[in-house]
Amino acid sequence: MHAIAWHERQPGHFEVDLVHHGGPTSDGQYIHTLQLLDIATAWSERVAVLGRSYLVMEDGFRRCQARLPFPIVELHPDNGVEFLNDLMVRFWKDALPVPHLSRSRPYRKNDNRFVEQKNRCLVRDFFGPVRLDTVAQTILLNQLYDRMWLYYNFFQPVLRLAGKVVLDDGNTHTIRRRFDQPRTPFERLGASGVVSIERRQALEPLRHDTNPRQLRQEIYALVEQIVRAPGARPGKTGEVRKTLLPAGCWSGLSRSNLLAAPRPSRSGPVSSRPAAGERPTSRGPAPATTCLPSPPSQPAGSRLHRPTRSDPTLVQEHRQ
Repeated sequence: MHAIAWHERQPGHFEVDLVHHGGPTSDGQYIHTLQLLDIATAWSERVAVLGRSYLVMEDGFRRCQARLPFPIVELHPDNGVEFLNDLMVRFWKDALPVPHLSRSRPYRKNDNRFVEQKNRCLVRDFFGPVRLDTVAQTILLNQLYDRMWLYYNFFQPVLRLAGKVVLDDGNTHTIRRRFDQPRTPFERLGASGVVSIERRQALEPLRHDTNPRQLRQEIYALVEQIVRAPGARPGKTGEVRKTLLPAGCWSGLSRSNLLAAPRPSRSGPVSSRPAAGERPTSRGPAPATTCLPSPPSQPAGSRLHRPTRSDPTLVQEHRQ
């Protein structure tokens, strides 16, 4: 039991947490966002899971492993039973390389301070108190997180805490924080030397060929689509197996889904306006890959909740 040091320089030490999307009540089965955050680079991974069973938690962690361009050295969750159980411990012992498993100290909420900060700016600020509890919403949410993976790891710079100075004049106690130059998680990862040259050369076209402005528009279009989708009927439980990746898709997720999937191109149109007198049309983003499940067609619902911030895609502080 400990907290990962804020000045950890080796990539691979991840804080882990779940964000609940139960809305005003925790009754029944609903969606959770599994989020991993690397301390050294601020690289983040997010996966939507329906419920908290071992079946969906294993699928969520396998998705993250397939996308990560560097190995997991340490996993540091809180004391939730969805992380600390015999099945999950056995799962990580069979992983290669075997990561070190640690956990937060009792009654010390600040032990997971970095991922808690991202829980707000990268999850809650988009959905707020809306309840998400269907298979269709889970699939759409994972399509959203595929795009957020690219947008926030490759295009959005973060400020990393570089030092802290305690000022004490006898009456007041103040901590003055100093941050380094803002860089994207991908740039920090490349500077760390952990990623091989071949792996970095495979990821460079992913950033170079993507139009970040159009990608951001797709992110907000998917958010709108998710919160408009109807919720589950009272007493009805979704089939969680429909949200899982088919067997054999984990190993190819990072290549087929992210390197070869259609992406917003820099050479393509960023936005289009309808001609005079023409009715505007709305088209949702296409699924990332045929290996991923497709959401069942449902009529649009009446629930709508816009992001609580006008633009949460700002330079983020990676602080303590």
